[in-house]
Amino acid sequence: MSPLCKLISLAFVSSSAAAGSSAAAQPSDPFGGEASDVSTPPSDTRLGQLFLGAEEPPDDLAAIFQLDVFEYYKLGDRYDTDLKRAVFQKSDEYVEKLAQMKAEKRRLQAIDLFIVADDDDSHELSSYDVKRRGFWLSLGINATGWGYEASGPRSCRGINFPALSTTGTPFLGWEAPRGIKAEMLFIPMRPEKALAVEQSKGDAHVFFFFRLGDVREVRFKAFEEDAWRNVRQELPAARFVRVVVANSRSGETYFEKLFGKEP
Repeated sequence: MSPLCKLISLAFVSSSAAAGSSAAAQPSDPFGGEASDVSTPPSDTRLGQLFLGAEEPPDDLAAIFQLDVFEYYKLGDRYDTDLKRAVFQKSDEYVEKLAQMKAEKRRLQAIDLFIVADDDDSHELSSYDVKRRGFWLSLGINATGWGYEASGPRSCRGINFPALSTTGTPFLGWEAPRGIKAEMLFIPMRPEKALAVEQSKGDAHVFFFFRLGDVREVRFKAFEEDAWRNVRQELPAARFVRVVVANSRSGETYFEKLFGKEP
């Protein structure tokens, strides 16, 4: 079995086992997020320089960019009819919350953001592909279930990266229906560099550094509830993304490539 196929199969099993035990935590800061568990690199390294001034996106980034006050502040139960929502939208409280979200959206569009793209079992690097001379990174699959949420093309962790060049690969695992595909990013790397990555497991990570534009509509077919469905998602979209593979402890960089154009 190729490294790519092993990655898809193992990620499927790992995420299935963990699906029942994980729960999303709500940030105490209304615009806060849960930080990734990675080391802070030395400031005099390339990775350290990229980290300076960069932030991880808040947990409810999509709600902020869609300016969805009801979703972000979890007000759906209180305002559970169209009439209740319409009346609330005329209140001072709603106007104040909407203004706060607009200000936060503008702030997030003006700063550098980053995610650790391989920070869980379903987004991990494959073993090194000797024939292709590189690693594969799983961004997600076009299906919901077995510990996964359906993810559209060139999307990862609820953010769309339209400039990325990815490959859809048949998803292997637990007799998955035909047509389910994993969205894979290939990261080319010389064997000498790759060996350093392999020997730094736990500290070597894939980082996406980017700036956000606005919401982008993503349409795709996804397998959900035992049927294929047309899915429409409105996701915050990156204007560009810098993909970096580096050691978060030492700051050593093994790979760096810019997709799209920086402003």
